[in-house]
Order: sequence, then C-alpha cells, then structure tokens
Amino acid sequence: MFLHGFGSSPRELKPLGQRLYRSGFHVVAPLLPGHGERSVGMNSCGLEDWEEAVRLTFESLHQDGSPVAVVGFCLGGVLALTTARELNPRALVCLSTPISHLEDSLFPVCDKDLRSTECLQQDCQSGEARRWRRRGCHPLVTGRFLETYQEAIVKGAERATEIRCPTLVVGGGKSKVVRPEDAESLHHLLPMEIEKSLHLASQSGHAVPVDHGRREVYRLIDDFLLEIDSTDDSRF
Repeated sequence: MFLHGFGSSPRELKPLGQRLYRSGFHVVAPLLPGHGERSVGMNSCGLEDWEEAVRLTFESLHQDGSPVAVVGFCLGGVLALTTARELNPRALVCLSTPISHLEDSLFPVCDKDLRSTECLQQDCQSGEARRWRRRGCHPLVTGRFLETYQEAIVKGAERATEIRCPTLVVGGGKSKVVRPEDAESLHHLLPMEIEKSLHLASQSGHAVPVDHGRREVYRLIDDFLLEIDSTDDSRF
C-alpha cells in the first residue's frame, strides 16, 4: 500500500509503484482526504480522516489474510507511523518522513488563510523532478490543512517507538524541508529489537521518489520487500 505526500497525489509514487509491480507486488495507492479538493474540502478533514482512509485501504487488502507492507512518502510516511501499532503491517518504508514540526516559514501566507507549498514542489535537485512535482501538487493549501499535517507529525514521532515490523527509512541528503537529520532521528527512535535500516539519498532533495538517485532508492525498497516477502507464504 502506497501513501502519498502532503498536498500531492498518488501520481508522485507511480514510477516506484511500477517498479514494484514488475517485481510481482500488488500496488494500491489511495488519494488521502482533502487532497484534490478546494479549501472547503481541505478544512473539513482532520487527522482522523486520513488515518481512517489508511485503515480502510489496509483492511481491504488484508481481509483475506495477505500480508501488507506500507510505503509512505512525506505525509504518507507520517501516517504509516501513526497507524502501524493498530494495523501491524508486514513492513514499513518511510520516505522523507518528518518527525518534528516543519518551519512555518517554509509555507508563507499568500492570501488570507492560504499557504504556499512551493517548498515541497521545488525541493528537488532534478529539474525534471521539479516539473513533475509542480504538475501534481496543490500550489496552495489552507492553514488548517497545514496544522493537521503538523499534528500528524507530532503523533508519528510519538508512535515511532512502538513500531514492531521491519522498517526502512530513506531521507533526501540535500532536502531543505525534511532534513537528513530527521531520517537519522527517526531511525534512532525505532526500537532496537526490530529489523531496521537507514539510507540517505545523497543527491536527492525532499522528493526522493522522483529526484536524483531514485533508481537506487527503488532498488533498495525492492530488495527490502523481496527479502521480507521470501519469509512469507504469500505476496504482499
């Protein structure tokens, strides 16, 4: 199960999804509530709505007992952390996942309650990745929507210590939004007794699924999930 980033859509995870699909994995990527909507839709949803969307998608995949891994980018990684204790996935992959409040200055006020997401669109080393992000991201989000994201980040950091499944943490080595230290701190927060690993994509900004070094990230995720899958009787 793929979970997309804040203010974006499943489109940003399509290349990674295609790679895993070719390896034999079943890939599902829901659109999180408030995304793809106008201001009213953004303001009408809260953290519980995001978590419920994750829960319903997970349960639909797991209803026949099949193991489910969760791959989350940005907000998606945060939600993977906040729901993992309840859902108990087979594995987690957290891409550019913050565990501390993002600086408000990253999201300047543009008009009344609207905040710019330019930082999320432009924090890429690759021009192609920036163009890809610009086509798929909300240019503006409401202040309430951003507050909900910040609330989720706090909860995700609290829940990280409760993870009980193998977890791969990937950070962008040149990101100005979710800095490499966040990936290192998240890796440190995870319990010592679980299988966990950390990778910093040294040439990537925030958008590790589409930025420089993405093919190496794809390979790492593919190998990580295939190794775990080899110990199960059925596919993810």
